[in-house]
Amino acid sequence: MKRWTEAWNAYVRARAAAWRTGAFDGLEPLYADPAPWRREQERWERIAAQRRERGLVPVTGGEWPVRMRVEHEGGETVAVTARLFRRLVWRAGWREWVEEGIEERTVHLVRVGKRWAVVGDEVLGVEGRGGTRNRSGHRQPAAGFVLAVDERARNTTLAVPVRQNAPAYDREAAVAYAERWWNGYNPRFRRFADDCTNFLSQCLLAGGAPMRDTGNRATGWWYRWTGAHLWSYSWAVANSLRWYLPIGHRGLRGIPVENPRELLPGDVICYDFEGDGRWNHTTLVVAKDGQGMPLVNAHTTNSRRRYWDYRDSYAWTPQCRYAFFRISV
Repeated sequence: MKRWTEAWNAYVRARAAAWRTGAFDGLEPLYADPAPWRREQERWERIAAQRRERGLVPVTGGEWPVRMRVEHEGGETVAVTARLFRRLVWRAGWREWVEEGIEERTVHLVRVGKRWAVVGDEVLGVEGRGGTRNRSGHRQPAAGFVLAVDERARNTTLAVPVRQNAPAYDREAAVAYAERWWNGYNPRFRRFADDCTNFLSQCLLAGGAPMRDTGNRATGWWYRWTGAHLWSYSWAVANSLRWYLPIGHRGLRGIPVENPRELLPGDVICYDFEGDGRWNHTTLVVAKDGQGMPLVNAHTTNSRRRYWDYRDSYAWTPQCRYAFFRISV
């Protein structure tokens, strides 16, 4: 591979094949530095083990760039940032379903003798990494990453309407919202770099979960559109929502269950990736696989019908803990 573009194209093809078939041996020869490859290898091994345990049969699909830019191009080094879209069709037992996801990566290439090779491979926007914690332990999206709301959207009719103060939780409406916006951002709401709980809260609201506006960001569950947009910590912070759900407030409640099989579409899973008591991530259950296990939609690393345990995530560790909540209003 005398040109860096040849090495880049080989990298893209090898990743697509790995996602499609589960065989990732075509990736290793493309790396000149063992450190980034070890991290990738550990992840691919977890993915392969997960597929075996679930009895998944790949039907079709792969991964391909939908956007890319050259960050740096020197004589011997190149850095490329790409947005990679993944679409996979799985079969398990009698059921087939589509899984989709987005990853943004910066890949560093260097000339090694007569060929180009990968020396750095960084995934951007990993769930559970962004934000800061305030004194009460709430993990806040970093202020510099809050994006402005499109003011034209204030009177926009949503493709999936938000239902407020419904007499019962509409699971189908919550799932429909999660399917509509899994890879997009409703302009009625702020968007965060660490967007998982903001997205989940929107799904719950779409299902009719009533807000509880206390006027205090550390209590209740609410979002305000009047003037400057404001929200409670529980609206946008995974750790805060995890502890808000089970307390039994008027309106939105999460009833803890022990087994993920007990969850229904429209229910919630919270993740403590490091097992340190700080909850990093949240997802909405949107479907079940052929074994009755949850498939989830989420933001940050935007995902559709992803397997619930997140062993395919860079944030996952063997110490990961989960909290499962049956949603009620």
